[in-house]
Amino acid sequence: MNGRVRPYNKWLEWELAEHPLPASSRLHRALVERIARTGELTAQQELFRDVERIARHAGLGAVVDGWEPDVPLLRGR
Repeated sequence: MNGRVRPYNKWLEWELAEHPLPASSRLHRALVERIARTGELTAQQELFRDVERIARHAGLGAVVDGWEPDVPLLRGR
């Protein structure tokens, strides 16, 4: 949503170091860093729920819906 191409997992740390998320995404940055360090499932689900809300607000609901039947699992519900 920030005009980025999704990085391969092995490049995520580099991507965030070289092209940090905007200050308005401070919560997301903290969650992404926590997920990168720990792999914590609840943090992944929290991040997904917030990103889903933002994506739907931006008119990208069809993209999220295309991830069915996994969306409930991604949400953690």
